[in-house]
Amino acid sequence: MNLNALIQSALSEIFEVHSVNESSVVTTQCLYPSGSFVQVTVRGGEHTFYVSDEGMAVQEIESAGAVPSSPDRMIQPIAASFGLLVSKGKIMSQQCSLSDLGLNIALVANASRSAAEWFFDTLKVRQDEKFKAIVSHFLRAKFHSAVQSGVLTGVSNKTHKFDNIIYLRDHRKLVVDSVVNDHNSISSRMVANWDLRSANHSGIEQRIVYDDRDKWKAEDLNILSAAATLVPYSKAWDVLSKFALQ
Repeated sequence: MNLNALIQSALSEIFEVHSVNESSVVTTQCLYPSGSFVQVTVRGGEHTFYVSDEGMAVQEIESAGAVPSSPDRMIQPIAASFGLLVSKGKIMSQQCSLSDLGLNIALVANASRSAAEWFFDTLKVRQDEKFKAIVSHFLRAKFHSAVQSGVLTGVSNKTHKFDNIIYLRDHRKLVVDSVVNDHNSISSRMVANWDLRSANHSGIEQRIVYDDRDKWKAEDLNILSAAATLVPYSKAWDVLSKFALQ
């Protein structure tokens, strides 16, 4: 297999197209601030097509704890700069031909990403959600498709959601959680990681990345370190890079 074929094979594993009802969902190479890939939906027939982000840019900011009051009005200038339309929070292309479909997929994906980035820069986002998005984006840039979100069960038989589960070779997993200097964030991530660690699952390693731009109390860091190995964000790649080779 030549290099071009290898590259195409690698890309096809991530940037797939799958059917949903009477439409097709395309995973693109664009990334939202959360680190997830931008997906767009294509509808149409043999000769005419429409592309939409299905409101995913708005959902990105809503999941981070901010609620835009007038999303259409707020993102319309961004969509217009790409020659696109906005309706009910969705960024959409105009009717296009098959020859222009690829271009319109790229335009909608980039507009959706730009709108999400604008929301994150402009609206009030909870500190923990914003840092979580930064960590997820960083990990996906380094570990690519090996990073997935999922749920894991602790010793209490309670399931906990983790945004960054890195699937390593030999069926091992590296769980990278994030925390900010806030009581609720510290408490929730300590409980989840302690419960998972106490279950003694084979093949699971845990790390908690904390925002070392802030001033932390020693006792808070000690509490977190009892649940998982702590990693300051400024040193994250120095610590985690060894896993990229495993």
